[in-house]
Amino acid sequence: MTLDDQSPSWAQATDGIAKNLSDILLLLARIGIAYLYYIAVSGKLGGTGGLEAWVANGLTKQGVPGGMAMGYLVIATEIVGSLAILFGLCTRYAALVLTLFVIIASFVGHRYWEAEAGGPMRNQTTHFYKNASIIGGYLLLFITGAGRYSLDHLLANKK
Repeated sequence: MTLDDQSPSWAQATDGIAKNLSDILLLLARIGIAYLYYIAVSGKLGGTGGLEAWVANGLTKQGVPGGMAMGYLVIATEIVGSLAILFGLCTRYAALVLTLFVIIASFVGHRYWEAEAGGPMRNQTTHFYKNASIIGGYLLLFITGAGRYSLDHLLANKK
């Protein structure tokens, strides 16, 4: 939709903010989504039992093969993918990889339809649909790219 002079001033102002601040807002969005993985990795590596406990109580319990090797692959994907998003390096590719990663994680780790009724089902439902929102964010990054404040932009302008 294109606004014209007849549009309300608040709508024109909102569109102006989006247009003028899009690069800084993309940077803030990338920081926010990368921070999510900082929290996720910290939880897997810290806490009671660390990675071994997470693999045993998470992956193995859900029937995921590979044991510790799969645990390391998950953590590597989270770290490398989130750093690529954070710094805006190969953003579109990272966004697609992480979209697939979150889809798999949702169907492996947050099967709310199998959860016990009440609190456990509510918790898993929340996590499953939170992941759907994260996927939406990655798809937006895939479409828009990282913006001006990114390594993608810097490297494209060096050519």
